[in-house]
Amino acid sequence: PGIVELHRTGLSADPPFLEYELVEGGDLGGFILDRVRRAGAVPPEEAARVVRKVAEIVGFAHGKGIVHSDIKPANVLTALA
Repeated sequence: PGIVELHRTGLSADPPFLEYELVEGGDLGGFILDRVRRAGAVPPEEAARVVRKVAEIVGFAHGKGIVHSDIKPANVLTALA
């Protein structure tokens, strides 16, 4: 859970492509901006919960030998509940 599924690749295609599952929602950066605009600062407890969840997901991938070299809010997708 928490890792976007890669459906297929076209590395020899022109242009090359990676096809992932569709995740309805946005990214963590947009979520934070929207949250701050609507309700002010994100409470520390909520921020800690989100950071912990991202760390668990990245830690799982690292345990499988997969490294994401560009973790930032724009690269963390948030699914609509």
